[in-house]
Amino acid sequence: MKRGMLLLLLLCMPLVTANTDWMFQASSVEFTQDITQLIIIDRFSDFSRVASLSMNTTLFPRETTRQEIGYQYSIPNMSKIDEVYTKKWLLPQDIINFSVYSKIINKHVIKEVKREVAYPITRVTKETLEYTGPTEKINSEDSSIKQLASKLAGGESDLFRIASKIGFWIHDNITYSSEGETRDATFDAVWTLKNKVGACDELSGLYISLLRSLKIPARYVVGQAYSGQEDLPYQSHGWVEVFFLGHGWVPFDSAYGEFGYVDNSHIEYYDSVNLVTSPIVVLYDGSGINISILQPISKTTLINKGKEVLPPYNLKITPYKTTVGFGSYNYVEVIINNTEPYYVAEILTMSQTEGLNFVGDRNRYVLLGPNEIVKEYFVFQTPDNVSDRYFYTYPLVAKTLRNYEVSTQFQGRDSFEVISKERVDEILSIIPKNIIKKSISKNVILECIHEGGAVYLDEETVYNCSVENRGNTPLKNLKLCLNKNCKPLNLEMGELNLFEFTHNFKNPGPQDAIFILEGEGIGESYILSADVLVAPELSITIFFAPSIVSYKDKFEIEFQLNNTLRSPVKEVFVNISHEYFSDGFSVPSFKNARIITVGARARDLKVGENILLIKVNYTDMLERDYLLEKEVSITLGKLSVVQRIAQWIKGVFKGLDSLFE
Repeated sequence: MKRGMLLLLLLCMPLVTANTDWMFQASSVEFTQDITQLIIIDRFSDFSRVASLSMNTTLFPRETTRQEIGYQYSIPNMSKIDEVYTKKWLLPQDIINFSVYSKIINKHVIKEVKREVAYPITRVTKETLEYTGPTEKINSEDSSIKQLASKLAGGESDLFRIASKIGFWIHDNITYSSEGETRDATFDAVWTLKNKVGACDELSGLYISLLRSLKIPARYVVGQAYSGQEDLPYQSHGWVEVFFLGHGWVPFDSAYGEFGYVDNSHIEYYDSVNLVTSPIVVLYDGSGINISILQPISKTTLINKGKEVLPPYNLKITPYKTTVGFGSYNYVEVIINNTEPYYVAEILTMSQTEGLNFVGDRNRYVLLGPNEIVKEYFVFQTPDNVSDRYFYTYPLVAKTLRNYEVSTQFQGRDSFEVISKERVDEILSIIPKNIIKKSISKNVILECIHEGGAVYLDEETVYNCSVENRGNTPLKNLKLCLNKNCKPLNLEMGELNLFEFTHNFKNPGPQDAIFILEGEGIGESYILSADVLVAPELSITIFFAPSIVSYKDKFEIEFQLNNTLRSPVKEVFVNISHEYFSDGFSVPSFKNARIITVGARARDLKVGENILLIKVNYTDMLERDYLLEKEVSITLGKLSVVQRIAQWIKGVFKGLDSLFE
């Protein structure tokens, strides 16, 4: 009896994500699938013979915890023994054609790992022992594989986190390709690691090798999944399953970026300890012949989708600033709240917004433990080469691999504040990043306000903060900090505490007061921004004032009010006073300087030297008063006798008026 085998080449394609909500968001999906297989018998001569041919195949959908088989039959009719279809042909024809027809119901079922499974694994069952060692393509004993696995595990004691971190690394560092060398052959893990490229079987082989080098049981799963390719939307695919004691085999697919689950399009055929598998085995009794087993032809059709399921997390997105100037930096905070009592791994992506230049990677791998919260921050810069005649609205969209998204927006305008990258970096170095809330019962609200109006340099600024425990468990040993000023607190259920902070800013310009609330399982921040001002200082520059005037002259005094420190002022009032007259007027607000011209008549002066006093009263943004004075000397001369008498009489009456004031 001789043997022939099919080595299944998994020409899996990368996922195209258009219109794929059903893969992640449907409670169930139904497919029909037809798998047709051809066996070709080539006879070398008239004396060639084939007395019988037997075939065993595992290339068909099977029942699993997430995959039900509605119906399944074969043509011709084959026997099914222990998840293997088998058929024997006597005196077979040169072309043997057989097909398996199935209806598959894939349910949105997650293997819920609800607690930490400890690593290192101290107990390996007899059933999983064979899944911890090397095979021909799985090089788990290679030194380069071991070294990388140890680095990625990094002293971690949580098996789910280790499996996810390794998967994240492969998804991020190994380029997916089903072209070139990987199209017609399956390479081992060492080759994949060295060349940093591979199809789904190479990626899975490297994944399994890294896991097994840590003595973590892992196996290879063969099936089919949605690729989104127009000509062949469902294609052969392979992924990995990791064994978790107390939970069983949990799927991880580094090619699709799905860790701890696989989407609804994954149709499972069989699993294997090896990477290179033989789903079809042929035994025959004959001579002078050659047996060819062709690659299977599969037709998969989506026929029904169940109702929409809720995501396993909530998303929230908030920009640091809702308005910024051209060329300004800004950042957005994305909060992912795992609402489920089991581990959830996800890939979070910020969509590219036209005009924005993101700093760093727009993709983040997020791993959430049961009911945990993770915060991710994305930094970007607005363009500075746009027209200052318009303001621009920039949408910000954060999307997950499961096709859930959240959005917000901010505006850019020439007159808005320009934020430096240094300022953004300083904030992000202070606020808690990737803060994890250990229990959904811990729900604490932090809010802070500044009611004092403007903030001035080196002056005490008062902030008031409230911390409220809205959860269902007391919170102990928390601390609320503004810089190094920290206040300890404990909060009973429903309790609200109030705190007052004072702070002196040492630098002018845009500044941030960053309040941090921390404790076990708690990490909240609240930012209050302020444009720190310096106390205003005005000065007067005299441009023109005549030194001497004649009786009939009309003259002008021209001077400039200078805002020396360019700090905002309001309610500016200018008064020009003389012992014979006084005149005052308000000055519209100004940023840098304002030129003022005042007219007067020489006959309103006294004979000889006259001192005109320019008084400027103004207030700052806190309604505090300031006074500025400047004297101008003007001499009234060249008077006739009559003019002198008139001025003497005016002086007498002015003196009499003063007696009755």
